[in-house]
Amino acid sequence: MSRLAALSMVWLAALPPALAQDAPEPTQGFGRLFHSPEQRRLIDHPPPPAAPAEPPVEAGPVRLDGIIRRSDGRTVIWVDGRATRSTEARPAASGNAAILSLPNGEHRRLRVGESIVPGVRE
Repeated sequence: MSRLAALSMVWLAALPPALAQDAPEPTQGFGRLFHSPEQRRLIDHPPPPAAPAEPPVEAGPVRLDGIIRRSDGRTVIWVDGRATRSTEARPAASGNAAILSLPNGEHRRLRVGESIVPGVRE
């Protein structure tokens, strides 16, 4: 056997123990490869998102910004810079006014551009 072949065999025989010294111990391992049953259940069926919080009710003045009659017949009433729901305001018969439901339970008629303070009668 040639000297090179013998040297190669010695080197190959010494290689696995040298590599084994650098390997992590089995107790360290890679951790858990799969999720626990509870984690899998949460992945498959996540909890419902939290309901958005209602904006705080302001006690300041309420302003009727505009009334828009759409071509499909629906009416959009703008109060304090936002479109309202039908439970908050409805158009008055005159066409240029609306009846608003205020946070304190009052119903007041306002023309476009007017503002009032809830709870204060003029």
